[in-house]
Amino acid sequence: MNLKFDVTNNKGQVIQFGSIGGGGRYDNLVNNFGNYDAPATGISIGLDRLVYALMQKKEFKVKQSKPVVICVFDKNSMKDYINIQTILREAGVSTEIYPGESKLKKQMEYANKIKSPMVILYGENEIKSGKPTLRNLSSGEEKSIEIKELVNEIKKII
Repeated sequence: MNLKFDVTNNKGQVIQFGSIGGGGRYDNLVNNFGNYDAPATGISIGLDRLVYALMQKKEFKVKQSKPVVICVFDKNSMKDYINIQTILREAGVSTEIYPGESKLKKQMEYANKIKSPMVILYGENEIKSGKPTLRNLSSGEEKSIEIKELVNEIKKII
């Protein structure tokens, strides 16, 4: 399948994407990996090309949401972090746990770099009280919130 209409790439140049899918027979492919002759077919679809082209034509809207970052204070509390992440993701909130264990300053720099709207601070005191702290990275405002209210508060901001 080919896209034959003009779109503007991220450099401002007018281009045509051309092919967004392809396929065929790959009878010798299996033999390359396992010394076994087997007939094979396959296809591929360039979804990123297709979505970008449709967005350019204004026929397809994709809301790109940046993830809320859960800061890691203690890797032994990972179960608590995963619990909050699961609650938020089930409610449709893009969420990630900071990848690794670093000083809070480095975690905040990471959240700012990926343009996260907010971070969740869930250290020892917050875990004991059951109230994570939500920090809005645009305003700098912090709020201590019960876990059951977290989704509503986040959705007010994003």
